[in-house]
Amino acid sequence: MTFVTCKRATLLIPSGPPADPERFHLFVLLTDPDPEGRVLLASFSSIKPGMFHDPTCIVEPGEHPFVTRLTWVNYSHCRIEEATKLLDGINAGLSSSAKTLISDCWHGFAGGCSKASMRDPPIDAFTSIARAEHYAVVGPGPG
Repeated sequence: MTFVTCKRATLLIPSGPPADPERFHLFVLLTDPDPEGRVLLASFSSIKPGMFHDPTCIVEPGEHPFVTRLTWVNYSHCRIEEATKLLDGINAGLSSSAKTLISDCWHGFAGGCSKASMRDPPIDAFTSIARAEHYAVVGPGPG
């Protein structure tokens, strides 16, 4: 499968300690590359009883092939990466591409950017892009 760095693309990125190289985390690209070739990524996190989760965007099992339990989008851990770095990781076999999010699920992710506060100016700038693109497609919503 060829990976294209564009919004809605998902990929598995290594997230474990050196002693656990087989641990990966699922991420989604929230934006297309900016003029400098950077993208905004958000991670999926499983909902665990008694643990905090942001209810802004909940993903049900089956909405993505790698989501097997109730999951939330952890906007507080968004990060900016260079698209070439993501491609280099995939080409080196360190990361792997996953399926592109379907439209209904994607609108929940992008719409969540309008509700989540990143408290990080560079990331807020990227979420502004994601919000503008989302509203251009679905409108600003009620209120």
